[in-house]
Amino acid sequence: MSLDKVTPRVIELCYEIAGKNKIVAACLYGSRVCGYARPSSDYDVILIIDSYSRKVKYHYKKMGRVDISVLAVEKAIFEDDIDNAILGEFVAGRLITPYVPLVNGDYLWKQETRMKKRIILEVLENLIHRYKDFCCEILIDPHFFAYSKMQKRAMVYQPVKYSYVKMLSSGLGKQNILSIMKGYEEALKELSAENVVLFEDKYVKISKAFAEEINKKIYHVVVPLRETERVIRQYISHGFAGSVGPRIILKELASKVERELEEQSAELEDPKNYLYLHSAHGTVSLGEKYTFEDVITTGAPFGKVSELSFRNLGGTLNFVYLLSFRENNKERKVVAKRYEDWCGLKWMPLSLWTMGLQEFEVFGEKRLMNEYKMSGFLARHGVSTPEIYYINLEGRLLLQQYIEGRNFEEVIRRIFSKGHDVGEDLSLVHRLAQKIAEIHSLNVTIGDCKPENIILSPDDGIYFVDLEQAGKGNPVWDIAEFLYYTGHYTVEKKRIMPLVEAFTEGYIERGDAQCIRDAGSLSYVRVFSLFTPPNILMEISKACLRH
Repeated sequence: MSLDKVTPRVIELCYEIAGKNKIVAACLYGSRVCGYARPSSDYDVILIIDSYSRKVKYHYKKMGRVDISVLAVEKAIFEDDIDNAILGEFVAGRLITPYVPLVNGDYLWKQETRMKKRIILEVLENLIHRYKDFCCEILIDPHFFAYSKMQKRAMVYQPVKYSYVKMLSSGLGKQNILSIMKGYEEALKELSAENVVLFEDKYVKISKAFAEEINKKIYHVVVPLRETERVIRQYISHGFAGSVGPRIILKELASKVERELEEQSAELEDPKNYLYLHSAHGTVSLGEKYTFEDVITTGAPFGKVSELSFRNLGGTLNFVYLLSFRENNKERKVVAKRYEDWCGLKWMPLSLWTMGLQEFEVFGEKRLMNEYKMSGFLARHGVSTPEIYYINLEGRLLLQQYIEGRNFEEVIRRIFSKGHDVGEDLSLVHRLAQKIAEIHSLNVTIGDCKPENIILSPDDGIYFVDLEQAGKGNPVWDIAEFLYYTGHYTVEKKRIMPLVEAFTEGYIERGDAQCIRDAGSLSYVRVFSLFTPPNILMEISKACLRH
């Protein structure tokens, strides 16, 4: 029997159930609406009644050879389930999927939008909880909210997975997802007006203001448990609404499990397929799972490559390789980097040694996020950094541009060597210091400002690489590290002073002289006493203090 034919009888039944009470709204939902019904499937109805004494109750009625299942709910409770999931979304959750209004469609649309707005806010909180301040880099396809919600419900309440899979794979699958997305799109418009999200082309991004607001709250550490709590409420609500004893409930559950077993091989689409990051080659989905080994052995994700070779670039705390290959008859060089956790490694004593002066990120994923985020930020502000080609957060993998040129360590060694004019090299040091001061003026620090992390391109462009410790840190550390660490290349005081003067003068031209003076502190001298001769350390310190 078609929906058109059954609708008048269903509406009549709703008025019978409501009796003298006012019907607020009613709708059909479920398999009959979404196109995956069996011949024996019920016609599922939500009936919202004003001042309904039973609060929430199932009514089962026969109509010919098919059953009508009416879930009646009191208006105030329904709206509390919409706003606060008081019933574990036992009723409200049915508006996540398509429905056909029977009475007062405007009211249902308003409630659907309110609920989907809450869902979006909860999903955004999860993203912020998972990625912290990096969340603002992520491009979110609005479909992410729909798939994320369905996945979470399916994970903690497996039988509902059957309904979602069938709904999205039925002949009405495309129509169903279009219907689902209308409420999310309307809710996103409201959240954009409230500065919770920002639109960027077809994507949305989390606003920095909202991310900061959520990160200040302590309670969000329990966010991952929210769906589990709701499923418990849902089971309780189901039992209360059934009023037909556990036999009916178990029968319904067994029916859902049976259908789930039929669809064991079917899976909901991974929501991460709808999360993206910018790269030099367009957007990269967080759902892609290329591994470090895939890259090394096949050149993935660059497609069809030939003459692939690689060599170790000597990373001691990460796996870093240079890939060389031909792509479309063009030679390419790419740096492949996998970020390892540093816990328990030799870096840890250094972290303790520098405590109070500089904090180091030790977890691989966080360092990867830093490098991606700060490379993009600095590039947008005119600082040369390697382009990002691919990122895999879960695999802690980054593919980026290989910068041809000289390592700045070569410039330092030339300055300290004998028998040639160092004027041009000191000019490079002066220009580098200006660039570091410009970076500091952006409220950003490099974090690991050693000469080997700076590359001079063939046209003497200054590139900053290995930005995994970059962020909002201590600018004095960058100055101290560059100068004191550089000092370990020589034991002659007369050779260090021209370099220190070139650097400090360049920095002061565009930066804060107080940072130079602070770098002369004995606290920094102590840290670098592990690397640099004491006579060199003291000369650098005195030179800094003079400014």
